[in-house]
Amino acid sequence: EVLTSRSRSADWHAIVWKYPVLTLMIVGCTQGAEYLRSTVEIKWRHSATQRIHDLYFSQMGYYRLQSHGKELEVVDPDARICEDVQTLVTTQAQWMFSLVGATVYAILYTRIRA
Repeated sequence: EVLTSRSRSADWHAIVWKYPVLTLMIVGCTQGAEYLRSTVEIKWRHSATQRIHDLYFSQMGYYRLQSHGKELEVVDPDARICEDVQTLVTTQAQWMFSLVGATVYAILYTRIRA
């Protein structure tokens, strides 16, 4: 009975230290993933905005767009490019990181269950 009591005490001490450490690790991983997602999103946004902006000003695309009349008129093309790219990149980054996160969680949970 003394061994059982000591074993339970040891188990309890292990649990007391194990879960806060695991919680801190999970929080660190979650914040790291959020930071990585934000960094990737900013780099993608910069790259996509630069490319679309270059395409818009190459071969006088801006002139042809404005000379077609009211039906194709874009009020503020630079702002429109930035807004559309931001929406696209944010959606893509969230989708990609949720897919990667789901894959990582599936692998982790299958390893824990095994």
